[in-house]
Amino acid sequence: MRKRAAVVLCAALIAQAPALAQSGAGSVGTISGAVFDSLSLRPMARAVVQLARLGVGGRVEGTWSAATDSGGRYAFEPLPLGSYLLGFQHLAIDTLGLRSPVHRVDLRRGGAVHVALGAPTMRSIVEKVCGNRAAKDSISLLVGSVRDASTDRAIDSAFVSVRWAEVYITRTGMVRETRRHDLTTSNEGWYMACVPSGVPVTIHGEHADQRSGDVELTVSTLALRRRDLYVGQATVSILTATDSVRTSGAVNEGDRLVSRGTGVVRGMVRRLDGAPLTGARVTVTGTQGEARTDANGTFVLRAVPHGSHMVEARALGYVPGEAAVDIVAFQDTPMTITLMDVESVLLDTVQVRAQRSLTVALRAGFERRRKSGVGTFIDERVLDTLRVHTFSDVVRRVPGITFREGRGPNDGFERQLFFSGGGRSEPCQPAIYLDGMRLVQRITDLDQLVAPGTIRRVEVYMRGTTPPAEFASFSDCGILVVWTTPRTPEERRR
Repeated sequence: MRKRAAVVLCAALIAQAPALAQSGAGSVGTISGAVFDSLSLRPMARAVVQLARLGVGGRVEGTWSAATDSGGRYAFEPLPLGSYLLGFQHLAIDTLGLRSPVHRVDLRRGGAVHVALGAPTMRSIVEKVCGNRAAKDSISLLVGSVRDASTDRAIDSAFVSVRWAEVYITRTGMVRETRRHDLTTSNEGWYMACVPSGVPVTIHGEHADQRSGDVELTVSTLALRRRDLYVGQATVSILTATDSVRTSGAVNEGDRLVSRGTGVVRGMVRRLDGAPLTGARVTVTGTQGEARTDANGTFVLRAVPHGSHMVEARALGYVPGEAAVDIVAFQDTPMTITLMDVESVLLDTVQVRAQRSLTVALRAGFERRRKSGVGTFIDERVLDTLRVHTFSDVVRRVPGITFREGRGPNDGFERQLFFSGGGRSEPCQPAIYLDGMRLVQRITDLDQLVAPGTIRRVEVYMRGTTPPAEFASFSDCGILVVWTTPRTPEERRR
């Protein structure tokens, strides 16, 4: 964990104050108390309580500090009578980039003052920043700093973009829009954004020629979450449709921008039971290189750009997974990605009643969306008339869907799925939902994930249409939805 200098109480004033030589002369008193966590109502051990004596004109004449014991208790004695500023620091507060409240304490003759200190409640923090309606509107607070991936230095005036999908109801039905909140970091390098609770949020940071990747996260209801963004330099190249690489020129149809750098990512891919997963393919989103896990489930990705990025892992028979990683020059922390077996997310065939209920619910949702008149739909009856060997054979007949075979985003051979751009727009890769779960970015070769005999229904929402609210995505290219699980003999006879 990074070690950071603690925020000193009234730092601007105390830095100018001369050191105080404690003296027993004159009247003295004591200031004592305890520090509590306002969230759990438990004492905060190892908090650093700071005291500053105020002189004439508010000048700081001396400072003291004391660490709380296991019961959160502190005490300052003996102290000259007078006025003081009292506050505290704790790792839990510093980690959030927040400051604890500062109290003024007047110590008079014969004084023994007891002051209880507490961290601000999560609710009060969120409501102070995001407004009193935060709880009613399910708003949470996202905070963090933008930092240099080479030096760990906080960067002021850095650019931060925060995006999320928002759904609301109008007279014409449900409407989904992508909200964007652009921010600039403070003089200390911090940013704060009020975001909806429980909704996937994408954040991105930039400063000069340094940048991060797109990092995805979710904030709990009426909560505060810290997420620092590391930015670093990268070399951006153009990977053409014929697998050649250019460092300049126009980006043509079929070309992709890929980033390279000097960073290294090490880690492990595991199954849910903790066992290592061999042969999984791992890549950093937006880069060209790929690594495969060895017999111990470990991998090493080299020549990747420094900064905060998303790392993707996938393997045959497993639901693709992703995790955020900070690729920095001053620290090498291995990461772990856990993949879920596809079988573990399928319905238990023994629970026939539950399976039928879910099938009815899925079918009802499918029919409701089909009746809306938006999109292209393929159900079991259509599938039974087709002779298919791959998933590509199922959707190849849908107008606007094309395939390109060659080197994929992970530098391996793939059959990539594209949606037609229409007009002058270039073909693009849609967001893909498999059994209600959105796949990680740039996974479009469903031939490797979906066996043709397990396909039950397919929904296609091309670019320019308004997809259903349940399929949220930041992509403006369109959405492909695939529902699987083996069909029963009874369903095949329908």
